[in-house]
Amino acid sequence: MAQYNGKSKFVLPRGLQLKNGVNVETITQIKILSDLDSQIQVLTNDSGSALDVKLTPPKDGAFYFIRSAGANEIHVRDFETVKTYAVLTANQGCMVASDGADFYLVIKA
Repeated sequence: MAQYNGKSKFVLPRGLQLKNGVNVETITQIKILSDLDSQIQVLTNDSGSALDVKLTPPKDGAFYFIRSAGANEIHVRDFETVKTYAVLTANQGCMVASDGADFYLVIKA
């Protein structure tokens, strides 16, 4: 079971803003995420066929919100293309999060 290693809470007295934290993009080929990519991905796939979004290798606490804004499916997959976490159709989105060993589909809507 995962537990925090600190005793005191980290308190934000203001709203949180993720600078460059949202990527809005039209994709025409496989999208491979890196540690430098935004955690929020709004992707349009109008390529005529399904495209993959490959996640980074799992890292404890890593997470992504991914939304499909186009007409064609987006398949959210692991970095080795072994697992598919979600198949997103138009206007669907998901959140995936990692415990360091794997990513897990938290929500799909």
